Order: sequence, then structure tokens, then C-alpha cells
Amino acid sequence: TLVARAVDMNDNVTALTNQINLALAPPTGVPVITLPAARMLTNGLSVRVEGRAPLNTSVKLSNNGVVQAGSVTNVNGAGTFQTLASLDVGTNELRAIAFNRAGDGPASAPVVVIVDLAIPAGPKNLRATSSAGGQVALSWEKPSLSAIRGFNLYRSSAAFTSVVEAVKVNSALLTDERYVDLPAVDALYHYRVTLVNLAGTESEFSPEIVAKSDRTLPVATSILLTPQGAHDPASGRVGQGTVGLRVVVSEPLGLTPFVSVTPAGGYPISISLQLVTNEVYEGSFTITDSTPSGLGYVTFSARDVVGNRGTEVLNPPTILIDSDGPEVTDLALQPAAPIQNDASNPVLVVATVVLNDALPEGPRP
Repeated sequence: TLVARAVDMNDNVTALTNQINLALAPPTGVPVITLPAARMLTNGLSVRVEGRAPLNTSVKLSNNGVVQAGSVTNVNGAGTFQTLASLDVGTNELRAIAFNRAGDGPASAPVVVIVDLAIPAGPKNLRATSSAGGQVALSWEKPSLSAIRGFNLYRSSAAFTSVVEAVKVNSALLTDERYVDLPAVDALYHYRVTLVNLAGTESEFSPEIVAKSDRTLPVATSILLTPQGAHDPASGRVGQGTVGLRVVVSEPLGLTPFVSVTPAGGYPISISLQLVTNEVYEGSFTITDSTPSGLGYVTFSARDVVGNRGTEVLNPPTILIDSDGPEVTDLALQPAAPIQNDASNPVLVVATVVLNDALPEGPRP
């Protein structure tokens, strides 16, 4: 009711009364859904919905034409809203409807959300190759899917059938169908890989593969030199002739090891080795009259089956080479020269020879 009064200077009052009916109109602005994105794929049964709507209104959602009572929310002072929508398996067509006490306004344009709960097939053909430095190179193939988010790689020291029994190697989804792993400790490891589809669902495991992480360098645990020609066991000197060599290594090798003997002041003598067992090699070399005398040193180099290269020799042997014959350092004759000899009375000459080296036991020259 609207009442208007007029008062003149003599305090005369005139009043006029009118009845007015006020009617609130429904909202006319059209809401807009800004989240989720159109044709979003998910494996969840609910989704957060955000958008814009007219001020001083509330918003409710409909899914496939059915209003969800639990989705009602108020539009804030910035003209935006946020609420939660329930989803069904399959295609969900979401609309936002602004309303007030007078009724509903127009609905927004639909946003389609697809719910996919199917578990995808896992990757196949998982392969692993151990390499030097403890690295394990892995590769696999994805099944015939239109698109995926990425892959997860799992590792364990034992066979496993669930993710809780293993360590996920990657912190973020892998986008390539390959990965180089470097475990902290050398050991035998079991690997499996999964994929994550666009709905966010993780697949079944791939078949398992086992690979070894190995960064341990091969070592020559023993190198034994055995003279087969002239040698003096007492002094250890080895003269001209063949010297046998036996090498024992700490692990099986990928290739025959390299071993050489370098005489003092000479060139290395490379030794051809033959495999006797998985970790034992044998060979020989020859000391000749041209081999420099002196202390000889053994050099070793080998790569194991994954490529680690080692050069260490435990208790490395040396060889004392003596390839020179004895030399005369002094010669004295008695009687001294000149010596007059008479056939009827021959002169007995005594020669005293001094050598630079001791002679072996036995007949003298």
C-alpha cells in the first residue's frame, strides 16, 4: 500500500491511498559452465562444476535433463559459482540453471562429461637390457588404443602382482615407451609396467621381466706366472723360454680379457688367452734373447657381461726377466804375455776368467 499526504499552511491534510502489486521476475541471464572442459573423460562418479551466472541468483545443475537437488549453490558477489555434480557411467550432459524466488531462468549450454570405468589392457612386450654403471634399459609397447595419458613403471626385488608390493620408479607419468632405470643397489630386479588411459584408469600389469643392476667392476683375483723354460727358483730370475700365465677373474666376462707383460725399458708383450672355465683364462708368452732384462709388470683390463670395465689386479705379480748370458769382465793369463812356447817343452798356461754372473751347478765351460 502506498499512502501520500499533503499538508497546507493551515495544517489541512489530504491523504491519497493506492494499492501496488510488485512481481519479481525470473533471471534472464544465461549461466555459463567454465569447468569441466567439454567432453571431459573421467573414471569418477562426481565432478566439480564452476561457472558464471547473474548476480543475486542461485544455481542448480541438471544431468541428462534431471535436476540434481544436491547441486544447489548461491552465486557470489563476483558472479561466479561452484558446486558438485553426480555422474552416471557413460555420457553425462550437464547444464546450469539460474533461479530465484520467481522461478527458473534459462539453462546454460550443455557440457558433456563421459564416465569410463573400464580397465584398459596393459602394455606388452616388456624388454630389459642391463648395461654398465648399474643401468637397466627398459622398453615396451602399448596396445591399440586411441590415446593414453602415459605409463607407470614398477620395480621390486621379488615377483609381485599388486602396486603395494613394488616401488613406482617414475614420479610423473612416462610419455615414452622406454625408460633407463638406475637402482641404488646392485641386485636382481623384477619389473612390470602399466598404462593410464584418458579417463585416469590404470591398466593391468604387463608381463614381468627380470634384469640385473650391475655396476661392480671385474677384478683379476689372481694372476699366476709359471716359467716353463730356464729359471732360478732361488732368486726368482726367469730366463729365455716360455712362461705360462693363468688368470682368475671375479665374475664372468663379456669378452676375453687383455693381459700384457711389460719388461723394464721394453714394449708390452700382449698375451693371447683362452677360456678354461667361466672365470679362468690361460695363455703364455716367450722370453727371447731380445727381451730386455729387468723387472716386468703385468697389466690387466676386462669388461664384464654388462660392459663394466675393470683394471684391478689383487696382489699383482711381477717377473724378474734375465735374458742375457754371462759376460767376461776380466781375463788373466799365467804366465803373462808374451808367452814363448816350445814344442819340446810346452808351456802350461792358466787362464783366470771373471764373469758378471754366477754359473749354475754342474760342469764348467
